Amino acid sequence: MVKYGKDPQEASLSVKNMDWDTLGVYSDGFKVYDRVSKTTEYVLPENGVYGNYYENLYQVLRNKEEPLVHAKQALLVVKLIEQLMIQ
Repeated sequence: MVKYGKDPQEASLSVKNMDWDTLGVYSDGFKVYDRVSKTTEYVLPENGVYGNYYENLYQVLRNKEEPLVHAKQALLVVKLIEQLMIQ
């Protein structure tokens, strides 16, 4: 997925006109092509906002809550990104 230009939420935040009900809600997806099966699939990103992640991180550190993302999961994502950068 490639995006161009500034995130439209940035402009809304700067003029204090953010629609908090639609923050992190995606209406457009993107196509993913699988080179092995030679199929194309339309994918809609999961809805969500980074604030929930950071709020959870705070709760993990302060109140010993269960993390939304475990260290092993984060490490797997980093390894995946590194492998994609090599290819």
